[in-house]
Formats: sequence, C-alpha cells, structure tokens
Amino acid sequence: MERHLLDGAGRPGVGESQLGIVRLSQLLRGGPAGDEAEVWQGSSWSAQATPTPSGGNSLGIISVSCTTASSCEAVGGYNLQSTGTAVTVAEVWNGTAWAVQHSPNPTASLGSSLAGVWCTAANSCTAVGNFTTAATGRALAEVWNGISWTLQSTPNPGGMANNVLTGVSCGALRTCTAVGSTQPGLFQQTLAEAGD
Repeated sequence: MERHLLDGAGRPGVGESQLGIVRLSQLLRGGPAGDEAEVWQGSSWSAQATPTPSGGNSLGIISVSCTTASSCEAVGGYNLQSTGTAVTVAEVWNGTAWAVQHSPNPTASLGSSLAGVWCTAANSCTAVGNFTTAATGRALAEVWNGISWTLQSTPNPGGMANNVLTGVSCGALRTCTAVGSTQPGLFQQTLAEAGD
C-alpha cells in the first residue's frame, strides 16, 4: 500500500490541522483512491476511516481544521453515483469517529468541491472551494454555525473564466480571508477575498 499525504490544497506533503491533531492521507489501494484521516494519539498517528456519503463514490477529503482534540471539521468532495456529478462534502470528528454532514451546493452548479476549511470554534467554521456553471468556474464559500452549513455570497471578478478559492484563515472575530486563483485569459492570477 502506497501512502500519499496531502496538504490543505491537495499538494503532496503533510496536510495537518492547525493543532496537529488530525492529518489527511490518500491511500492508493489498487483501485479508486480512498481517503482516511489520521488522528494523533499522544505518541503516534492512528488511521481513521472517513465515511463516503450515501449514494456517493470517489470521496476526496482535502482540508481539515481542529479546535480541540474532539472537534474537527474536514471538507472536500465526492461524486454522486447516479449522475457522476461532483458535490461538496463536510465531515465532523467528535474524538471517536467521523460523521458526514450535509453540505449545500449552489443550484446552478454542474460540479463543486471544497478545498479549504478554518474553524475558530466547534460552531464557527468557514470552508471555501469552487463550483462550475455552464459558462465559468465560480468561487464558493460556506459557513458552519454548529447546526448546519450554509452557502455564502462570494465576489467573482467580472469577465473571469475561472475563480477558485483553495485556502482560508479566520480570526477570532470570524473575519476570514480566502485565497486562490482567477484566470482572466491564458494566465492565472492570484485571487484574495475577505468576509465575515
């Protein structure tokens, strides 16, 4: 079994929560890639399976944020078995197991995923990513309030073909800055957005 650790943007490396409690790894099992999270047990890492949502496949957990050893949020995407459409996913760690949370997708979306998450408390998280429409790629942001994830309005520079948010960081006052890229033509440019 070959193990590839991913950072918060899905690049090779170690993708750990800001507290170093959970890290993500993608296992190649001779078939489709599967995801797992590894939890720090005080002296070593312990593998924990991340569940694939019902009716889904090709789970890809990309980013994790923990506020305590028993409170982590992880985000990414998966494909619906019925249509193959890519949709967002969020999962919560309670100190014992991971559980899938409902994560909304924009109604105009032909495919969407989350690529970054930051939590300041168990009931205060922001996740970012992107979704595609028939014409363009759009920035995506969602907020967790301890009960549900909700879509947030994001600016998308006019005339830009592809807007993608890949990382987010939030302060104690829930003011967040997200970064990614935009592509107005042949070349990508940096995209940064701030919100609360």
